[in-house]
Amino acid sequence: SVIWGDQNDPRVFDFFLEKGIQSYFLSIIEQPKCGTYVCTQLLQTLNILFENIRNETSIYFLLSNNHVNSIICHEFDFSDEEIMAYYISFLKTLSLKLNSNTIHFFYNEHLRDFPLYTEAIKFFNHNESMVRIAVRTLTLNVYKVGDEAIIKFIHDKTAAPYF
Repeated sequence: SVIWGDQNDPRVFDFFLEKGIQSYFLSIIEQPKCGTYVCTQLLQTLNILFENIRNETSIYFLLSNNHVNSIICHEFDFSDEEIMAYYISFLKTLSLKLNSNTIHFFYNEHLRDFPLYTEAIKFFNHNESMVRIAVRTLTLNVYKVGDEAIIKFIHDKTAAPYF
């Protein structure tokens, strides 16, 4: 219904934002006893949400509160193949939304922190080819934006171990 609201009736999407559903999602995954099934469902839901949101203003609202970066940095149980698959798919989907306006929601120039990229490249040498391909796709999507500060960050902080 949120996706329908984004595409047909902004009041539905506004309700989603007003109720702080993203912060609710974050509070759920941060619970000590959040099970694999719940984490998987939340990652799948977020992936579907970001994959289907078309309105650029809606994307800005979803990214503006930094909950997405907190979810990216969450310590999921990556030994679970399903969580790994949904997590890396979520990161790749987010990277497909990168442009000169949205990249700044992920990169904090003052802190020199770029979780979308730095968390993804931790898996550049993963044994599963789908994960490696997603990391490469994400990397290319970051480079495609062409932001000088981002390129400098990549070269200064992460290029040696990754490339």
